Amino acid sequence: MGVSTDGILAFGFDIGVEDSDEPEWMKKFKLEDEDSFDFDEWLIKDTDNWYQGMPDAEAKALWAERYRLKAVCPIQFVIHCSYDYAMYILAIRGTYQSANRGSPLDANVERPAQEKIDAAKVFCEQHGIPWQEPRWVLASLWG
Repeated sequence: MGVSTDGILAFGFDIGVEDSDEPEWMKKFKLEDEDSFDFDEWLIKDTDNWYQGMPDAEAKALWAERYRLKAVCPIQFVIHCSYDYAMYILAIRGTYQSANRGSPLDANVERPAQEKIDAAKVFCEQHGIPWQEPRWVLASLWG
């Protein structure tokens, strides 16, 4: 019996670093009490005041805000290689596709709208992330 991995396809570029070799710009996306890189957690850090006993309406509003922040961000980081030796693809949000555990995927390989690419470039420039011309990147994740 073999080991199944996740197939990953995303429009963006490989930043190809392991946590131990991350560039300086990547370090600002870590939370103060965390050792590992987690862009989505950094993005929603200001909404991270959930606690047990919060009334349902407040909890729902908080989670809605977390999803909204992620949805409007023009980029996402996609992990590849393995969880133990994480490497990342900077992807235009909405282009990440995965064939989980070897399941077939009917992939959409249309180029994203130029407006999405431009918004991602502006975000990267504003946050000191070196920009590369995006393209379709195929990778795998063993985890």
